[in-house]
Amino acid sequence: IKEAGGINTQKATEIKKKQLYGIEFDREIYALACANMLIHKDGKTNLEQLDSRKEEAASWIRNISVKLDGENQAKSITKVLMNPPFERSYGCMTIVKNVLDNVPKGTLCAFILPDKKLEKDLTDKKYGNKVLKDHRLNTIVKLPEKIFTGVTASVFVFEAGKPQNGQNIIGYYIEEDGL
Repeated sequence: IKEAGGINTQKATEIKKKQLYGIEFDREIYALACANMLIHKDGKTNLEQLDSRKEEAASWIRNISVKLDGENQAKSITKVLMNPPFERSYGCMTIVKNVLDNVPKGTLCAFILPDKKLEKDLTDKKYGNKVLKDHRLNTIVKLPEKIFTGVTASVFVFEAGKPQNGQNIIGYYIEEDGL
């Protein structure tokens, strides 16, 4: 928005209406997110209450389209930022795999996850082999220790649709960012 000239520009309006999309599973959080977006005029129209583990969400991801110049033209997702629930019962890796499997090939997808979860689940036959067989983990950004209570987390950046094939993973560590 800032790069587009500020909040009150036509380009900012276009970005909010046509370039920001979101999925939230929890009904109360979804309602809160909608209210927050309406208050800040951030394009609530592209926020859906869906379960990211299910085919309905996968289909929504695959079929995102926007109205441009009076015509429906498919617009593919170019970047993803997700913070899936950490608890095993919510199927964190199911969400990661479902998103990676349904965005366009080459899409950069960043997931905020507990360090141990991804390490454990990527070696798990149920998810890990499938994720790295089809999607490349490019970067891991280790977050400061105190961001989440009781768990250390990192941002894991994948490139969808491109297998790992022994490619190196770049790692960064943010010990303290001053915030």
